[in-house]
Formats: sequence, structure tokens, C-alpha cells
Amino acid sequence: MKQFKRFAHFEQEEEYLNYMAKEGFEFVKRSAFGIYHFKEATTNSSCYKVDYRIINKKADFLDYVSIFEDSGWKHIYGHQGSGKQYFLQVSEDATSDIFSDDKSKAERYIRLQRNYIAWLTWMVLVIFITLASVKFNISDLFFLTPGLWERQGAEFWDAFWFEFPFMLMRVIPVVFFAIGAILNGYWAKKAKKAYDNFLASKET
Repeated sequence: MKQFKRFAHFEQEEEYLNYMAKEGFEFVKRSAFGIYHFKEATTNSSCYKVDYRIINKKADFLDYVSIFEDSGWKHIYGHQGSGKQYFLQVSEDATSDIFSDDKSKAERYIRLQRNYIAWLTWMVLVIFITLASVKFNISDLFFLTPGLWERQGAEFWDAFWFEFPFMLMRVIPVVFFAIGAILNGYWAKKAKKAYDNFLASKET
């Protein structure tokens, strides 16, 4: 079974996975665009936890997974660069949580924020390099045929449609990266807000 879901908070995602487990569906993986994959449950456990870590070295990633599995938490899904790491409690002797305290749990949001900021920085850099290549004259990204707009009739349309796909190849990447930069900036801000709200809720 597959379901599309988006969550602003890790706690909401954990509640969703635990709810599905109680309904008899075992989490398998989360694919692109927030599609969750489930199968019929083969275990009675319904305690999922989500961490967020991007680990560069494979050896470090294996050590990271081993630490949790030695504590009774099975690594269900996630890889070095996926960010989100999913764990399922498989031992009755396992700790009640994969995090030692509220501070370490909240730091998931800071790591998430840093990843968004990294993507934002990269996208802004690509846009800057692209605009610098045309000396920041945005019109040079569009139609470049000399005298195009003075032509008429079939001569205009022939030149227009000839250059149109090349114009799209120049403009679409810039628009794509601009939208991506805005979204990553927005998500980074939301991650920081989630971090602050989580800590505030634990202080009350």
C-alpha cells in the first residue's frame, strides 16, 4: 500500500507511522515526493522513531546504525544522504526513545535547517553564475534573434518557433532554481520555528 503524506514535524510523522502499524501496516520506505510504502505487518511493534542525519562516510553510517540496533532499534529505512532515518523498536529491553534527552531530539530540526540552507546557497550560486554569464542582462536569457520583434508574418513565426526551445532551455533552469531557493528558504525557516516550538513546549 502507498500513501502520500507531508509532515511539518517529526513528531507528526512518528504518530502517523505508529498509527499505521496499529492498523496492521508495516512501514517499508519513503520514496520521493512524500510517498510512504507499507506492507502487511509481520511484527506487533508499533513504535517508530525518526532521526535526521546526513552522514558522508559509509563506515560512519554503519556505526551510526549499529549503535541504535545494539539498543534494540532496527533501522528500517534511510541511507547516508537521505537525511531522514527510520527506526523501529524490536526489543522489549530497548530504550524508550532513540534520543537521550529533549535537546538531542530537537536538534533534528537544526540539522534539517542546515540542509535546507545548503540547498538554498547552492541554488542561489547557480542563479548568480547564470546571470553573470549574461552580465546580469536578463533579457539575454530570452529571445536573441536580432530584429525578431520587427519581423512580420511567416518570417516572424518561423524565427520565433525556431528559437523558442532554446529560450526555454535558458530560462526554465533559472526559474526552477529560483523557485527551489525560495522553497528551501521557507522550509529552513519552518525547521527553525519547529525547533524553537519543540523546546518551548518542553519548558512549560
